[in-house]
Amino acid sequence: MRRTYLFFGIVVAVFTATGVVWWHGTGEAQQPRPLAAAVAVPKPALPLTQVVLFTSGVGYFHREGTVDGDARVDLTVATKDVNDLLKSLVLEDRDGGKCSAVNYDSAETAENSLRSFAIDLTAGPNFAQLLTQARGEKVEIKTQGVPTVPGSISGSVVGVEEQLDGTKQVAFLNLLTTDGVRTIPLASVQSFRFLNPVLDADFRTALDVLARSHDTQKKQVSFHFVGEGKRDVRVGYIAESPMWKANYRLVFDKDGKLRLQAWAVVENTTDEDWKDVRVTLVSARPISFKMDQYQPLFVPRPTVEPELFALLRPPVFAGAVLDGNFPRGQFGGFGGGGFQGGGGFQGGFQGGGQMPQPRGLTRRGPTIPIDPTTGLPIVPPPATELTFQDLQERRRVAKEEREKVRQLGNTIAALDLKDIADGLPSPEAGELEESFQYVIDQKVSIARQKSALIPILDEEVKGQRVTLVNQRNESNLPLLGLRIQNTTNKPLLQGPVMVFDGGRYAGDARLTDLRRGDERYLAYAVDLGLEAKVVDPEGVRAFVKETPGAIADVMGEGSVIARWPTAVKMEGGRLNVTRKERATKEYQLKTRSREDRVVVIEHPRDSAWKLTSPKPLEMSPVFYRFEVPVPTGKPVRFVLV
Repeated sequence: MRRTYLFFGIVVAVFTATGVVWWHGTGEAQQPRPLAAAVAVPKPALPLTQVVLFTSGVGYFHREGTVDGDARVDLTVATKDVNDLLKSLVLEDRDGGKCSAVNYDSAETAENSLRSFAIDLTAGPNFAQLLTQARGEKVEIKTQGVPTVPGSISGSVVGVEEQLDGTKQVAFLNLLTTDGVRTIPLASVQSFRFLNPVLDADFRTALDVLARSHDTQKKQVSFHFVGEGKRDVRVGYIAESPMWKANYRLVFDKDGKLRLQAWAVVENTTDEDWKDVRVTLVSARPISFKMDQYQPLFVPRPTVEPELFALLRPPVFAGAVLDGNFPRGQFGGFGGGGFQGGGGFQGGFQGGGQMPQPRGLTRRGPTIPIDPTTGLPIVPPPATELTFQDLQERRRVAKEEREKVRQLGNTIAALDLKDIADGLPSPEAGELEESFQYVIDQKVSIARQKSALIPILDEEVKGQRVTLVNQRNESNLPLLGLRIQNTTNKPLLQGPVMVFDGGRYAGDARLTDLRRGDERYLAYAVDLGLEAKVVDPEGVRAFVKETPGAIADVMGEGSVIARWPTAVKMEGGRLNVTRKERATKEYQLKTRSREDRVVVIEHPRDSAWKLTSPKPLEMSPVFYRFEVPVPTGKPVRFVLV
């Protein structure tokens, strides 16, 4: 079935390669073509080849391509990334070429840019307004339906006027041709084009600026390369990017071996697809900052006026004083104003013969005020310049931004452009001073505004099942855990760990940053097969009540505290008695499981007490750790002194 579309009262002006087409959409129209088929999405001239992501919130983006002769490469970047690009951009033109200037869209608004063109498109001018702005310019007009006017006519635009035709106003174009001024109904004009090539190019540029202004969050950057023949060029820069994150899987197989899998969460928040990109993940926090180099800054400067000398004016003499007394400052002076506030030398001699400070410089026009302390003219700064208050406000905002992004890293300081472009030599994680990096073996493809899980590690590690006992944990229950040792050749970044035991999910744990060769405890579930409690020895409770409350609070319930003199010494008529205090803590452990347990007891440390027995396995900043084997069905008594 054929469909017919009706358009009523629609008038469209389309700028084509031949000029402006004036289309009246009244009447029937054929089925329109799909718009997507006519619009081609441009591809970047320099494809993205490598991305280096940091845990500090920045990313390094590397592009490579080929140019032939003198070439210009355009790149579209987000407005928020322009400052980072300006301070980090690195260009390389190989095989004898050179990098020329880098041009980018200014920070001014589209309205200001459009007003700078000969044809102002700010207010969306219609057909008549376009011709009115082109008064005096030569145009070529194509008409239809006017017998007295040929199909194509050239001339200079005189103007557009409206005439009353019956009860409605009709617009007419006045055109100066070789035969004189001709009046053409504007409704019959189908198209026109500018015959002045400069004006035509300016009009096309204005339309290009208008098209780019539709997306205010994007700016165009153009790179210029100068050379002969085909050459490889490279562009690198940093931009704000989400930090990559790590998560892990710990799997116990049937033989009791422990295998660790690590994954990286990578997010492509750009507006460009990553296709076959080399990805490097770096854990480093180099110093980085933002500096506003995109916005134009104007510093107010004083205006120095040249010294002006008033010409001698005809003197005017005052009349005589009858009593012969002459008050000070009443003599007629140069300029007829006397020596007190008159003209001439801007005020005359004020009674005592002293030349006064001028109050202003008289020119043709308004008087310029003078600063009495410096003698310089007081000239207010232009409204378009940056005032001191504006400068202070910008500094305050910049300080807040620096505080927010203090963790951001400058990737150019950590990675060399040539090393990145040539490919890093080893797929293993290497040390970058206090940082490490993962180079993904295979190229990665991530669509725009999408994320991906990328495997970065799959190796066996050393580990032991343990039960962790600590009365200060939230549940106050024994926890199933692991003592894991990083036997891989890569440091492990902090992240969540999912534990699988015998092919079944066992629980979740959290891993902190772990260097190569270090050990860490992980707890992932409650151990329901172990009983652990503190037993009060006989007579402890009553004895504890007689001790200071601070000691009981430190050691907790179940502590035994005994006091007795250990030394008595007489010195200089004084008797010094030394006493020592001893406290004990008892744990009772019993397992109901079919398997033996290795229990790790975490006991709080206190600088006021010295541990005498037993010797701890290790010490953390806040705990002693003791390892206690617990056989199946046999209770174990563990005492700390």
